[in-house]
Amino acid sequence: MKAGDLLPRTICDIPMLLFRDKDGHATAIKDACSHRLAPLSAGVYQDGEVMCRYHGLRFGKGGKCVHNPHGQITDALSVRSWATVERHDLIWLWMGDIKAADDSLIPDLSFIDRTPAHGKFTGYLPTKANFELCTDNILDLTHTDYLHPDTLGGGGLTRAKEKVKVEGNIVTVRWENPNEVAPPALDRELDRPGSLANTFTEVVWYPPAVMKLCVHVEPVDPLNGSPVESVTMHIMTPEGAMKTHYFVLSTRNFRTDDPGYNEALGKFVNNIFATEDKPMLEAQQARMGTGDLWACNPALLPIDNAAVRARRILAHMIEKENNGEAA
Repeated sequence: MKAGDLLPRTICDIPMLLFRDKDGHATAIKDACSHRLAPLSAGVYQDGEVMCRYHGLRFGKGGKCVHNPHGQITDALSVRSWATVERHDLIWLWMGDIKAADDSLIPDLSFIDRTPAHGKFTGYLPTKANFELCTDNILDLTHTDYLHPDTLGGGGLTRAKEKVKVEGNIVTVRWENPNEVAPPALDRELDRPGSLANTFTEVVWYPPAVMKLCVHVEPVDPLNGSPVESVTMHIMTPEGAMKTHYFVLSTRNFRTDDPGYNEALGKFVNNIFATEDKPMLEAQQARMGTGDLWACNPALLPIDNAAVRARRILAHMIEKENNGEAA
């Protein structure tokens, strides 16, 4: 988000507006003027402030009204705001009470900061599906063997059988494929494509819906080249009960100084998500007709282990929060 941008987002059914204040910091306020509820995203950005295009009131950092052309400024003219932190190329929002905001809950994703500019790309996929349904898609990667057989899959994850570990509120699921040809997307990056490699795939889930997906491929024969690895963040932000802001940030340890390759890879991967994952998730959601998976009484398989654990942890955290307890 650049200075001067007005970025509207609906999160948890709340219309918000993000912009940069006079100090260049990201600010998130309600996208509705306190006077007549006109959308501030339809307004004008002026030196770190937003002017409502309807009657000219201006708002700045923290949602404070800083200019009222029709009289004095009162506290009633302020609009709601949310705490924000910029870290790891991302803007993080605290949806609750600003005074309770705790940025120590943000996962350590410093690998993003260490990755060269041309060794990472981003993606944004607005998806008409519940955010937990989108989360399930990453926590059960066996779907890649069938939905993406020629690119991200190849059959290995179905053969591997996942191992799930829970530590506190963090769920980790891992698949190991020794002495096999790597998945097509990474196999082609080896010095000798088609040669045997040891591949491990791991997803770490942080509540409520932040996932780090690592694929590491190491040739069995060291003469076949160095290991290649990709680490991709999949972050699901609920727009509403059945709509999700799906954010992707992908890094890698190979060809990190080639801007042309980076752009092409970003288009390739984002196209896979847009033309394969997104339609499937939206079709699922349409069949369900509700954001509540359990109301549909699904038949569960062993491959659902990690997703179910994550759902249960999140439900428990929400219950404790609703009861006024620390999650």
